Amino acid sequence: MTPYYLSLVHDAAAKSFWRRKTLIKFLDFCGVSDEAIATWTPRETKRAFLARVVWDLPRLEGGLAVLDRIAGLLTDQRSFPDLRRGGDTSSLVSDAQEAVSRLALYRNGKDEHRAPEEYPGARDAFRREQSEVLRHQEMLRSFAARLGGLVHELDGDVDDRASLIWLHDLFDFSGIKNLRPAEWEGGSQLDSVATFSGTDFLVRRRFGMPPVQAKDIGELFDKVLVAQHYCMALYVSIPGYTSCARREASGEGTPILLCDHSHLCVVLSGAMGMGEAIAKLLLHRARTGAAYLPAEDLVNMVNAPSLRHGEIS
Repeated sequence: MTPYYLSLVHDAAAKSFWRRKTLIKFLDFCGVSDEAIATWTPRETKRAFLARVVWDLPRLEGGLAVLDRIAGLLTDQRSFPDLRRGGDTSSLVSDAQEAVSRLALYRNGKDEHRAPEEYPGARDAFRREQSEVLRHQEMLRSFAARLGGLVHELDGDVDDRASLIWLHDLFDFSGIKNLRPAEWEGGSQLDSVATFSGTDFLVRRRFGMPPVQAKDIGELFDKVLVAQHYCMALYVSIPGYTSCARREASGEGTPILLCDHSHLCVVLSGAMGMGEAIAKLLLHRARTGAAYLPAEDLVNMVNAPSLRHGEIS
């Protein structure tokens, strides 16, 4: 049983299923124990959960048979109904077919008990993938520690410059293009201009008390209205928002999204990236007109389809 084979099973399973419930039913059918499935928390990513399951199976009594059943059923797939979710269905299915094909070729054409060195580059590729995963997790822990140092006492003083740097670093880490205040005219009135799916977001932050008030939302609305081109706004507030502020920010066609400490905790836990969180907030806003979505609902929400330029309105 080689690391390369386990990585192929893991990748094929991760790319074959999109919805949590469908994947759970598949694993249950394959013989994965209820106890193992029950350890999947809402904040753990699909890939992280599957990695635990797949890599633990060889050490468990009867685990090799379960692993073989998983691999066999994955390679028997001819269609991927769970991946039919909108505009990016074709790319998801293509990725799944490629992953399943690699697993099938390995099972049909190679003896899994051969020495790893017989598979040129496999061990190095696996180590690189594991190293990247560990680096990503370490970066998330670093962001969480820095945030904790900034806001350990919400009613105390918050280092304004350090909180601004933290936010820009998070955007950079998430692959979201953003500008610092000095990089655009009148930037001192905002904390950033971030570009997501082709739309510019005017960004404001608050890392210390009090919570954002309705008048703060009104001021951000005004900045959106006077912008020289179409844009939206993202408010990031650690202490949150008053009920009046949430109502002020909401309404049909609202250009404002509200993010608080609980949303950042979801991102820093690795449950989803910042870009996915914004996409879900956008989808919720388009469906309901609400600028705010509780973090628990964000985690449980069916993943938002990929957004292309011009689709945000």
